[in-house]
Amino acid sequence: MKPTRNQFFCIDCGKNKMRFSSDKKAMNFIKFNADEIEKETGKRLERCYYCVPCGAWHVTSWKAFTIPQSKTERIVEQFRAETGQKAMKMSMDLAQEAQEMRAIITSLERMIAILERYRNPRSSRYEDLLEKAFTQWERLNNSPTGKRKVKRRLKHQLDNLKMGLSIFEGTEPTDADETLTKKEKRKEKVQVIDALMHKIAAKVYTATMKKRTCDPGWTDLVNDATSLLGELDTRLADLETFLRAEFLESQVKPMLSGKLWRRKMIEKNLKEVQS
Repeated sequence: MKPTRNQFFCIDCGKNKMRFSSDKKAMNFIKFNADEIEKETGKRLERCYYCVPCGAWHVTSWKAFTIPQSKTERIVEQFRAETGQKAMKMSMDLAQEAQEMRAIITSLERMIAILERYRNPRSSRYEDLLEKAFTQWERLNNSPTGKRKVKRRLKHQLDNLKMGLSIFEGTEPTDADETLTKKEKRKEKVQVIDALMHKIAAKVYTATMKKRTCDPGWTDLVNDATSLLGELDTRLADLETFLRAEFLESQVKPMLSGKLWRRKMIEKNLKEVQS
């Protein structure tokens, strides 16, 4: 006889179905009840299948090859396909963005290398290239990608190049400088010296690389670095005079020691290139 118990509504097929905890129990039910149910309903139970929404086994009179894919299976497959496509698109977008960032970083490094080799920082081409470099850095800084260390390094190099440009402008101090505090004046002088040291160190490094590749241009870079070293000595002497006039003697040495040590190392590297 057709069962009246163990009836539950299946949301996948939209009607009441029997639930079995295993396929073995479902097949046993078919074995002992298929003939009787066929006499009553005209349909013979053929097989069992697992229902995902119910989390149980059902019996059915449908043949295996005529059973269509369930609604739940179709929804699950569609969800997996859409999720996979979204993940692939996101991965492609991230890869494209990372590639664009690498291109910007490479372009910035080339611009900085060209700016550091410029002999005349006061030229309009130097200023235009420096402005383009800052624009590129803004694009890099506004990107959501990481690379914080790279961004800080490039920004520091660009700031030094911008400060180096102000060195060669040769502007005379104005009355507004008198309103600066001694700490602000010291900071201003130190920034100028740092930018100049960075410029000399860049020229020495470039000269070293060119000498290793037998490029005759290294001698011009050494000459430029030597002349800038003389200007550096003048600015260091000016800084020392200023510090001794404005600060205690015990404060002067700590303020100067780092600059003097770096100047000594630059001179040492310069002599190694010349030898």
